[in-house]
Amino acid sequence: MGFNELALVGLAVLTPVLAFIVFVARLGHPHHRKIALGLYLAGWIPFSLALQRHGSSFEESLGPATGYLTAHWAPLVAGGFSLLLAWVIWLIIPHKRSFLGSISESERAALLAEDIPLLRYMIFRMDLVFSQLVLSGLLENRGSALSSEEETTLRRLWGDFVAATFECDLLKQRYRAFPEVSVRKSKQHHFQCFLVAYGAFLAQYRAGLRLSQRVASSDSIKSLLNEPSESFPSQTFAAIQKRSITPESVVQLNVGRAYLSITTKSLQAEEDITNELDRLLSDIDAVVAEDPRVFVGNPLDYFESKAFKFWLPVQKSIAVHASHIRTVSRPYFVPPEALTERAGMLEPGDILLQRREWHLTNLGIPGYWTHLALYVGTPERLNDFFSDIPATTDTSASEILFASCETARATLGHSDEEGFPLAVIEALRPGVVLTSLEVSGSTDALAVLRPRQSKAKRLQGLLRAFEHLGKPYDYNFDFATDQALVCSELVYKAFRDLDILQPERVGGRLLLSPNLLAERFDTQLRDSDVPELEFVLFLDGLGEIGQFEEADSDAFRLSHKRAKWHVLTEDGTS
Repeated sequence: MGFNELALVGLAVLTPVLAFIVFVARLGHPHHRKIALGLYLAGWIPFSLALQRHGSSFEESLGPATGYLTAHWAPLVAGGFSLLLAWVIWLIIPHKRSFLGSISESERAALLAEDIPLLRYMIFRMDLVFSQLVLSGLLENRGSALSSEEETTLRRLWGDFVAATFECDLLKQRYRAFPEVSVRKSKQHHFQCFLVAYGAFLAQYRAGLRLSQRVASSDSIKSLLNEPSESFPSQTFAAIQKRSITPESVVQLNVGRAYLSITTKSLQAEEDITNELDRLLSDIDAVVAEDPRVFVGNPLDYFESKAFKFWLPVQKSIAVHASHIRTVSRPYFVPPEALTERAGMLEPGDILLQRREWHLTNLGIPGYWTHLALYVGTPERLNDFFSDIPATTDTSASEILFASCETARATLGHSDEEGFPLAVIEALRPGVVLTSLEVSGSTDALAVLRPRQSKAKRLQGLLRAFEHLGKPYDYNFDFATDQALVCSELVYKAFRDLDILQPERVGGRLLLSPNLLAERFDTQLRDSDVPELEFVLFLDGLGEIGQFEEADSDAFRLSHKRAKWHVLTEDGTS
């Protein structure tokens, strides 16, 4: 093989690797999937050319017409179908061997005779423990903290729910490898094994989905349920919540539904169970408000999610090492003194949108705006701003905050290394931390948006944000769990009742990019009489060292359209 052939083979190998990196790193978002697909398809060109150079061997053995088609088109068709087939097999067929296929018929019959009644009980038990949690009324977000007696009751009920979920897991895992039971040799056993596995899955899935829906608006309840006890480990709610929305669970739900319709006629003796599973499926449909009977709503979401799991350790390592790397050494356009001068314009609860040019970590963040933070203010500023609301009649706002987050007492308002007071809460690479306005806001562009909410609601929002102080950074960029947070997720947790902050599903993950927030602000200002956010400030870098201008709302509304790496034109666009 000559140099040209080696070059073609090298290109054929390199292009799919580049496509994978673009896909999982979301380079060029929201067009990363199209770019990756284009790179992948481009990889078949050098591969086909390499085959074409050796096409004569095909023509000699298969004839001119057949040989030509084989050499030029067969690799493309075969490659595509092979990838599709491999993905389906990997998704459906168990990857670990089980005892189900190796035991005798009599042993399997005895095991099923014990576990089918157990499945009936577990469906009832999951319904029972979920109903007890709901009827207790302790899951509702009533705006006040639970008493110690209520916390004890809730943790006891939660322990029962966790235990039932783990018991369903044991039953599900025992029969997960039901395909190993031959349909041809043991048709009835095969269908019964499937019924037990899928029934246990549905019982826990429905309860977990309903529970996540109930607790979605209460971070304090989530935190309580995530605390460990003698009977269950920490982060149990996060684990149960996450499994309800993973692509794997969606695939199991929908493939199992299709297979259940096939097996129902052969499960007449278990008709009561199949009827119960139909009830659970109907309830799940009502929760998701869309028909999940398709195989996967968006196969690319599933593939991107699976690919990201492989890529996450790599991305995390890159992000940690690149978090402070800039490709230029100049000062930021907005200096600290400009922020000190304008601190009086800000109010507690204001949202800071930030842009830092030529940071290496910007590569993985879509759009012009790349970071969000929350302005808190000093304890004195908090007390003064919230002094006229009923909640602070007997206790100052800062003391209310410190009572909910003792860590803040020793940090908020204290000076940082530069001598500036810590007055901003944000999620950075080290985690959720407090920084000063002067350090956090030293950027190449800074905008401030204010929630149109009462002071009482803004104080509640800050309290919710401080529940996460000290948590690690979320390198998975997923809003579905809150044991780790990304910058925009912290802002969403604080003001989750605002429609403009609601995350969207991207690649199987829930997230909200800072640039999308700016875009939604532009849309709301155009389409709504009373937008949810109010424009406060826009410090726009002009592209010259140390220079910026205080721009108006119209200029900010155009900013989300700027290119990722931009050069400003006269009309304020890129």
